[in-house]
Amino acid sequence: MTKLAQVSTSRQVSRTAVQRPATKRGAAARKVDPAWIEFADHLMMEKLPVVVIANELVKSVRTGSLSLRAVLLVVALAI
Repeated sequence: MTKLAQVSTSRQVSRTAVQRPATKRGAAARKVDPAWIEFADHLMMEKLPVVVIANELVKSVRTGSLSLRAVLLVVALAI
């Protein structure tokens, strides 16, 4: 019984991976299937082409260079 009464002190080991509770930001960061994104893109292009072109032009302004996709969408709309 004396062996059980004397517990050797162990050194604490830090955890290498800290687990955090799930948050809304973590849920929003989940990956979406690329097929759904492509489907939504085709649907938007068919129904609202001007909105899609405007969105691409805004992305081009943010990056500072005109994207090929924006040019091709304008050409496709012109045809």
